[in-house]
Amino acid sequence: MNTAIHLSTTQKMLLFLAAVSGIIWLGGSTVRAAIAFELFIPGTLTFKPAMSADAVLQTIRLFGITAFYTMVSYGLFAVLGGTLWLMLRRTWKVRGGLFIAGALIALYVPVEAIQMFYDLKLVLLVQDGSLTLDVGKELVLKRISVLSGAPLLAMLGYFTAVWFLILQPMKRGND
Repeated sequence: MNTAIHLSTTQKMLLFLAAVSGIIWLGGSTVRAAIAFELFIPGTLTFKPAMSADAVLQTIRLFGITAFYTMVSYGLFAVLGGTLWLMLRRTWKVRGGLFIAGALIALYVPVEAIQMFYDLKLVLLVQDGSLTLDVGKELVLKRISVLSGAPLLAMLGYFTAVWFLILQPMKRGND
């Protein structure tokens, strides 16, 4: 049984654009997590007292600037990847990993939407130059704490989806 997926030119273009935007989004999200947690004492949501106010504000500003790129790339990934995923729904029975990967990503759309709400506020404040230390701290804390551990679970789900797409453990038949 031949289970190769034959993509049209349109589908190949969607795949390319979804892959590029997905790489930017997932990589950017990982970098942003590292930037945000540089602000805190490890294992807590207490700001590091040794960091100067200017250093904290600049770190929050960097966190806000990178939010723009990750939001745009997530939007592109969600639309393009979702469209391609639905176009390939006939292959889900043969390529179960494709279904699971898409379902894992779709499961966490509400988590991303809630985080983007706070990211958008931060981006707008950074863009118009009105970001203050207190407001920036409040937005970063709300973004991280509002969903408890859901963002971490979402990140693990995204990496699991990548694992399913690359290793294809549920593929039926031979190519």
